[in-house]
Amino acid sequence: MILDNILAFFIGFSIVILLYTAVDKYRWCKLKRHVIEAIDALDLWDKVNTIDIKGVEFRAITMFLDDNKYKHCFYEQGGAFKLYYMLAEIRNDHERS
Repeated sequence: MILDNILAFFIGFSIVILLYTAVDKYRWCKLKRHVIEAIDALDLWDKVNTIDIKGVEFRAITMFLDDNKYKHCFYEQGGAFKLYYMLAEIRNDHERS
């Protein structure tokens, strides 16, 4: 009886973790799509591809997202790092295609 309860707890916990991971991945991909849209609109592909990103470009991307009412996390703690990581991921995807 106790083992059944423990097993049920771990299965439920695993399902919650998988759902959280899936939702987090969906939100990341959605935010990435909005950042790509900002790069296209601001014509920043040459800066992104040459890794010549400065604070002005960061601010332009966040202002574009704000102006188009896209919810983002780049003002929170570590936001600049998240945006830089996302731009590196976008650059790698762009180079592959």
